[in-house]
Amino acid sequence: MAVVLKTWISIALLWLMSFSLLAAPTPEELIYSSFQQLQQLLKNEPNLDAKRMAGFVVEVFLPNVDFNKVSRLALGKYWRRANRVQKQAFKKEFQTLIIRTYANALMEFKDLDVKILPNRSTSNKKRVVKTEVTHDKSQTAVAINYRFYNHKGRWKAYDVMVEGISLVTTYRSTFSKSIRQQGLDHLIKRLAARNSNAS
Repeated sequence: MAVVLKTWISIALLWLMSFSLLAAPTPEELIYSSFQQLQQLLKNEPNLDAKRMAGFVVEVFLPNVDFNKVSRLALGKYWRRANRVQKQAFKKEFQTLIIRTYANALMEFKDLDVKILPNRSTSNKKRVVKTEVTHDKSQTAVAINYRFYNHKGRWKAYDVMVEGISLVTTYRSTFSKSIRQQGLDHLIKRLAARNSNAS
């Protein structure tokens, strides 16, 4: 009886482990699911505004992004020099900026077709999801790639590349120039003002 019980316990544990692995979607599945939900939202709410889209970004896209890593990469060496208060303030304003910018961009997806390209990479540490976005009118395909890394068993995005140009690298270049000229506190205040004016 004890042997049978141990066997069933082992089977149950293996089933739970398998379920846990299946429950953690791949980067490709995360991108596919997100855009499926986006298309459904645009279909159900064709007249939605930027505020509603920003809420969608927070609900659907943001949980799959490691914004601590994004913020750290965007500030580069200045992240290490910043104190805790500066890091928190920068992350808050930068996240608000990204959400608003991404929401405005997604508003244009009403006339866009997104195709996830095949990926031969089987790395369990880092992955790049390659997509092609085509506008219905121009039929011009734009390469948009998403960089992911595995964080404690869950895939998290940390960069977006449009036609090979990294979003994180672009922001880092802009922020570094601003910090060199006027300091990190001024950059944070400028981001806060920009976010406030757009709200």
